[in-house]
Amino acid sequence: MAPRRETLGEKEEDWEFEEEELLSDPELLATEIVENPRMLSIFLRLATPKTAKALLNTKIPNDRGVAKATLYRWLNKLQRMKAVSSAKGLGRARYYRLTEQGHEILNIIKRIMKEVLRDKLLPPETLFKDLSKASSTHRDIFSTGPLYGYTRRREKPEYEALKEQLKGWRGLELSDFIKTVIETFGVDPIAVMRALNAHSLELNGKQYVLIHYKK
Repeated sequence: MAPRRETLGEKEEDWEFEEEELLSDPELLATEIVENPRMLSIFLRLATPKTAKALLNTKIPNDRGVAKATLYRWLNKLQRMKAVSSAKGLGRARYYRLTEQGHEILNIIKRIMKEVLRDKLLPPETLFKDLSKASSTHRDIFSTGPLYGYTRRREKPEYEALKEQLKGWRGLELSDFIKTVIETFGVDPIAVMRALNAHSLELNGKQYVLIHYKK
């Protein structure tokens, strides 16, 4: 049976994993997750330990979110698949986190998302028509890290060197990137930026989001 996408108007309880296939096929499970915005949002957050309460607060654009019963049903299935483990904290809360197999699935999800976005992102020669007109201050994406990192100031940047460094990167203006992620995956764009280690670059007063691909 081919995977299908859950529509926003569909009842959550009507959507089920094909358990026999998914238990032995991380690639298929990753594909199912990417095609389900609610499950994808939760799985991305499980990269670090989270309580069920925190997972219920997961932001899903243009959607009503995940019902408590549905969340626990998913977590139970993921634990049976050995993709997620849980443990009690010092208090009453129970924490959920990805296992080694869960991180393997997450890496496949990241690969799928990155490849889906490739053709939707622009190469630097298209995105930046004239670097020589850029302001003298911008984010140094090659040393400051992801979008949520700090800003380093450069005086009189070497534009030719920057052009060389930008080879292998693809991106969009921030607003366009956010719109593209929501339309493509239906999840919080910040979660996708973090998962794909997106970087930011500021030129001519505009902020861009960039993702690195092999040169």
